[in-house]
Amino acid sequence: MKSKIIFLEPFTEKDIDEDLKIIVKIGSGIDNIDLEACRKHGVIVCNTPNQPSNAVAELTICQMINCLRRVYTASLNINLWDRTEKRELKYQNIGIIGMGRIGQIVRRMLIGFMCPKVFYNDIFEPENLHGDNYQEKDWILKNCDVITLHIPLKDEQIDNTNYIAKKDFDKMKKDVCLLNMSRGGIINQDDLYYWLLHNDDATCAIDSFTVEPYQGSLLNLESCYCTPHIGSCTVDNHKKMIEEARNIIGSYERIGTVWNRII
Repeated sequence: MKSKIIFLEPFTEKDIDEDLKIIVKIGSGIDNIDLEACRKHGVIVCNTPNQPSNAVAELTICQMINCLRRVYTASLNINLWDRTEKRELKYQNIGIIGMGRIGQIVRRMLIGFMCPKVFYNDIFEPENLHGDNYQEKDWILKNCDVITLHIPLKDEQIDNTNYIAKKDFDKMKKDVCLLNMSRGGIINQDDLYYWLLHNDDATCAIDSFTVEPYQGSLLNLESCYCTPHIGSCTVDNHKKMIEEARNIIGSYERIGTVWNRII
């Protein structure tokens, strides 16, 4: 019996042989895996969705502050000694779209930063999220100074490709800070580039792209902080994800049971 641990590399039908019984995806996103091919060949697919959540949430908070204060831009242009006043996280309307594992941790972290104006939305609109701080997507786009996305790109139930596109950018504040620590394709990259190009006060932090490694036009904008899909890239998280993946495979080999099963 063969098993395989998958990272971000594409996994297609040609990667399946007759001895492969189980694969475990490191992290939560499964859009790089051909689920239909796995189902066709009887391959079990699991993931490790819990482990990366804290690491991604920490990067999200880091980039919120970076966008509001333009820390990285200031460090690049220190010779200009530009001490223009920027904004504090505490006083912003913050919108979280996607209240799964990561979105909920981000929300709790913002409480620690004494942020009283945190609003949220979820693509599934679960009943337990409704309350004074639950708002529709359009309300968040129009009223929030910081907007962070924590939704999947696609699975067998949903497709969030171009979830944020031109019509959505037109609703946002001209100085909004937009973050995507989820999956490339959720934000239309061409529309994002055009919008940032014509809105000098807006900023964006994006950690995942439609095609990776990313070499597109967003790299030419000082207002767009692009990182190479490093949300889960910490020593602590890597060890925990590998350990859980091995435990899932070991459980299947010993007693035939798994957890975090996708198919």
